[in-house]
Amino acid sequence: MTSSKLARFKTVTDVQPGYLYLVTALGTGKFKIGKTLNHVPNRIKELQTGCPFRIRYVYHAYVGNVNLHERELHKKFNHLQEIGEWFTFESDDVKECILLMRLVQESEPEKSVDKKVQIVG
Repeated sequence: MTSSKLARFKTVTDVQPGYLYLVTALGTGKFKIGKTLNHVPNRIKELQTGCPFRIRYVYHAYVGNVNLHERELHKKFNHLQEIGEWFTFESDDVKECILLMRLVQESEPEKSVDKKVQIVG
């Protein structure tokens, strides 16, 4: 596969629906802007395992292109970035991040439910 085909393939497969989330490490002023394809509470439990500070949920949004929107948020707040996906936020930064997440938020698709057909006879 040529490099241009590979780049095009990566762009197409990079589009995935999922959840953007914002959490904080209590008492630190540090906030994580992250993404997950699964349920946010499960992701927070995973984060808590490796963190010496209590992780608290702040906000999440379901979006159609989680990779793109996470990158955009990281770029927007890169001047406040500490390490990895952790940022030092003041209250105005938190409000702005939540607002930006709300602007790209979509309705979650309904989960398909296996309906049993009841035959009356």
